[in-house]
Amino acid sequence: MDYLILLLFFVTVVLIVIACAITIFSRKLIVKERLLEIKEMFIDIEADSEMKEPFIKRVIEPMYHMVVRGFANAAPKSIREKYENLILAAAPKKKTTFNKVLLNQLILMSVYVFLMYFAFTNTGGKVNIPVMLFGGLLGFATPILLLYSKASKRKDKIRKALPDFLDLLYVSVEAG
Repeated sequence: MDYLILLLFFVTVVLIVIACAITIFSRKLIVKERLLEIKEMFIDIEADSEMKEPFIKRVIEPMYHMVVRGFANAAPKSIREKYENLILAAAPKKKTTFNKVLLNQLILMSVYVFLMYFAFTNTGGKVNIPVMLFGGLLGFATPILLLYSKASKRKDKIRKALPDFLDLLYVSVEAG
């Protein structure tokens, strides 16, 4: 008899625990089902691949390219050709373009002018316009000077390798 009472007590406790679990988790199941229904309603929006792209690729990069093209189109053709020849002489296989060099110049000009202005105003001095103009000129010239440096290094490499190449070519032609 004692075992029967213990068994009935155990079964009663188990049934109470199961009933509590069902009432607690039934709310979660109802919410989960409702969320799945909402997700199915908006499945067409997720299918749009444009919204899956990051914000930078959707907005920032096209705006950046539009601004760069605008500045590049404003440059005279002779300057553009000179820059492109310099870029080819400096790094023919790199992805450096006229647009990137021009944008680097504009950004560096702005940064140098801002730094000069910031340095003078924070030290308590007056704003020195010639120094700020020099900073802008330095920012404008820095990318070009870097390209000239790379181009001269590449030309020196080619000049040093040319005699060996010509010897090898001469031997190959002689050998037939």
